[in-house]
Formats: sequence, C-alpha cells, structure tokens
Amino acid sequence: MAFFSSAADIFPKSTSDDLNVNFYVSSNNYYYPGDKVTVNLYSYNYNMDKKDRNKKANFNFQIYKIKDIAGFYSNQTSRYSIDVLGRDSTNLTYLADEVNSFTKNYKPTKDYGYYYVNENVPITVTENGAYFVKVTAGNQVAYCGFIVTSTGIISKAGSNSMLAYVLDRKAGNPVSNADLNFYLGSKLIGKGISAGDGTFFQEVKDEILKNEENKTPLIIGYYGSDIIISDPYLYFGYAADRLNTYIFTNQPVYRTESEVLFKGTIKRKISTGYESFSNQEITVKIKDSRNAEVYKNAFERVDSAIFVRSAN
Repeated sequence: MAFFSSAADIFPKSTSDDLNVNFYVSSNNYYYPGDKVTVNLYSYNYNMDKKDRNKKANFNFQIYKIKDIAGFYSNQTSRYSIDVLGRDSTNLTYLADEVNSFTKNYKPTKDYGYYYVNENVPITVTENGAYFVKVTAGNQVAYCGFIVTSTGIISKAGSNSMLAYVLDRKAGNPVSNADLNFYLGSKLIGKGISAGDGTFFQEVKDEILKNEENKTPLIIGYYGSDIIISDPYLYFGYAADRLNTYIFTNQPVYRTESEVLFKGTIKRKISTGYESFSNQEITVKIKDSRNAEVYKNAFERVDSAIFVRSAN
C-alpha cells in the first residue's frame, strides 16, 4: 500500500557547488517500525566535461516529519506523488518539522560513455509517522516520502460509497477500533471506527460528488502510534469517469487551412444512470501530435451539448 510515488518531483537541470547534475530520489513508500529506511539517489550526465570528471557532487538531505497529517495530505494536488506546494500554492512545509539533515558527496562513476551516481542513502528515524525528504544540489531540488507504520488499509470506492479494511501489515490480521477519516479533495465527508472485522463502510452522497472538484477519495486514520493512509492505486469508481464526454467533427478529413466544426455532449454519471451537466462553462483544448496546445476556448453549455467552432 502506498501514498507517495516512488519517483520524486524533478526540476530543470541546475548547478551544485562542484558539479552540474541531474538527479532523482526515491524510496519505498511504507516501512514497518524497525526496518532500515533508505533513499535511493540517482544522478546522471551524458556529456560531462573532462575538467568535471574527478569532481564530487554535493547533495544536501533534509528529513521532515509531518505533524499535521490531514492538512498535508488532503491539500496535495495529486494522490500519486508528493509535493510541498498545496492546491492553492501554499508551501506545506510549515505542517512538518525538520528532524535531521546531512550532506553527502559523491564522485560520478563512468559507464558506457556516461557518468552516474547510484547510492542508497540510509535515513535515521526513531518514531512512527509520515516523513518527506528534501534533497538539493545547487538550486535543483527533489522530494520523496515514506511512512513508518505497522497498520495498513485496503480501500475500495464504488459509485456512491467507500469500503475500508484495516489490517496489521505483517500478520494480515484485521484491526478494530481504528479512527478513520474520509476525504474528498480537502473536504472531510465522513468519519468512523473500524469494526471488529477491520471493516468500515462510508456512504457518499451524490450532492457531495457534484460540488467537489477533486473527486479522488482519501482515507486518513490513526491507531495508537500508527497512522493510516489509503492506497491511491486501489481507487476506482470516482474521478474523471463520472463525466462522460463524446466529441465528434463534421467530417473525418480536412484540407490544410480548412475550418473544422466539432460538437460535444457531456453527461454526468450518477447512481441511477446519467443526468445533464448543467450550468457549467466548458473549456475546450486541442493539441497537435507533439502535444502542443493549438486551440483553447471556453463555451457555455447548451442543455447536454456544447456547440463550438475551430478555425483549424
């Protein structure tokens, strides 16, 4: 079960004190208390100058423990990667305390014409909880994170409900009396205690789904000193598939500089079928084969359809 992605957020190439580096950081997402925690650092350069080949790259590590679990996780823009900038661009590091920092210096190894650093860096933590690691080299920065806990959760989302099963991560036994909180985006939509068999059922009203822009569910829980974070890779039933869109053009092939007419219909999926997607502005984007945006416009919806025109 995982909340953090294994790959870190990568920023453009920059300069460290000694060496130009591109780098990635990653970690296992979950550790059992007492496990050895490591962060993998991978740096590479295909065109290293001769004068740089004997230099070392300086990597600065800062380890943060997240103190406001709900505030940090519910404000993430994605359920599949960690970012210290929240949905409203707020820096979320104020929700965590720095617990350790150190610097590592590595000389690149030559292999088949390129130079790389590939190191598993040990991270010392003494308490259960959620952590993120900030690694900097020059003005380049990357993040990854991990959770230390003995309690896990399996979650399933239906069209208007969620089911959770809380368990011991090693033994697989059900865990009762875990305190669970259900979020949709940053909105708390329900809470409860896991039953004797480790399960908890949460109904989600259609009104909540209609009004909430971020429809990716999240469960945040606590059991003694353990924290519980649901696994985004097990989600289904919510998110984008609740809006069904069909778009077509007035002909299959066009000459260069021809005007293109297209029409789209949008329906919202609900528990009893489909309904009109009413009183909403629709933004239409068109991209070319290189994924470059060549057209963008906003239109008012007409009943269940939008009628738009593009100039090629």
